[in-house]
Amino acid sequence: MRNSLDTWLTERRTWPQADEPALFLSRRGQRLTVRAVHDILTTIADAAGIPIGRDADFTPHVLRHTAGTTMTRAGTDIVTVAELLGHSVETARRYSLPSRQDRQAARPPSNASPPTPEPQGDAHEQAQDLKIN
Repeated sequence: MRNSLDTWLTERRTWPQADEPALFLSRRGQRLTVRAVHDILTTIADAAGIPIGRDADFTPHVLRHTAGTTMTRAGTDIVTVAELLGHSVETARRYSLPSRQDRQAARPPSNASPPTPEPQGDAHEQAQDLKIN
């Protein structure tokens, strides 16, 4: 993927409006509109047989969220994720929240016994310890 991106960035420098900071440009050298991105993703999803749209599992929003979550879980700094996705750090923070699987993995198994406290001795011994110290 890195090679493909490097190739694109080299070609992109020859396009009109090459100084535009957007990664992907329209044929006229302008930033892609939301509608254009949606149309491109729809074309790709249709070709792959993936349902797309409001009631489907695949939408541009889901793709963006997946990218943010993947970067965060791979160790990318949250400030960098926020900048790449055009979010505030507070908004990008949602990509670092634990998933249901994370929370389940953190719980002890349901058949595990609760931890046994270490013996503390009787009250008389504790009182004697306090007098000595």
